[in-house]
Amino acid sequence: MSKKPGFTLQQHEDIGRQIHTMCDQLTDIQTETNRAYLSELSNLAVTALTAISELRSALDNKVRLEHPDKADSHRIYYRTHRNDHPGPV
Repeated sequence: MSKKPGFTLQQHEDIGRQIHTMCDQLTDIQTETNRAYLSELSNLAVTALTAISELRSALDNKVRLEHPDKADSHRIYYRTHRNDHPGPV
């Protein structure tokens, strides 16, 4: 059985940006639904955010294993010191 190749560092960076965007959008949706409807709808957005957070965490672990020579790989999935996004999650 052959092993799947995993992501290149560039693919991790691209996916990381997409995940940041999705989290921002879902947070906005959650806020808007919370203002307009009962919490059941808002809770669905929270559930989606939780799933994306779990995916982000798993991918963060993968990038560190797949690219141990890249010292700042921890910045790919978590914005804490990123120049391409305005602030922390």
